[in-house]
Amino acid sequence: MTEYALDDDAGRLLLQVALEAFDRMRDAQATIKRDGETVLDRFGQPKAHPLLPTERDSRGQMLAALKQLNLDLEPLRDGPGRPPEV
Repeated sequence: MTEYALDDDAGRLLLQVALEAFDRMRDAQATIKRDGETVLDRFGQPKAHPLLPTERDSRGQMLAALKQLNLDLEPLRDGPGRPPEV
């Protein structure tokens, strides 16, 4: 918070929303990993895990909140390429 000067109420709220969505996404991912991406319905037929939309929506909420924070992040470089212009 101090590195990006998130010292106003709106910034803290956006960060909180992003982190809550992150936690929800991780919880859903853990359950999906444990149960599998498909589950059996009451008739014994496979269907998509009911938490898949929760995972997707939580990811979108997290990314939207982080985008709203408008953080000036350095792009990740995991391979060769041109150095940034100075």
